[in-house]
Amino acid sequence: MQNPAWQAFVDKLLQLKTKEQLNEFLNVLLTLSEIDELSKRHAIICALLRNDKTQREIARDLKVSIANVSRGANELKTCSDQVKEMFL
Repeated sequence: MQNPAWQAFVDKLLQLKTKEQLNEFLNVLLTLSEIDELSKRHAIICALLRNDKTQREIARDLKVSIANVSRGANELKTCSDQVKEMFL
């Protein structure tokens, strides 16, 4: 995503110096359900990269839909190894 608002958001994240600052910033910006959703998406990608469970097992363990896990798997097919390493 290359729109100016997204780039401003990414730039702001890079300006934050501590974990506490980042946590406070995101808590103001995101609802509890959005935080939960992002956490689950991160967990899905990490689980897929570990490659020790099936997509159905990941969906069951994380209590997410198989469609969400499949979407994550499809995204991983198109990203570089360098990007994948960011999640490990």
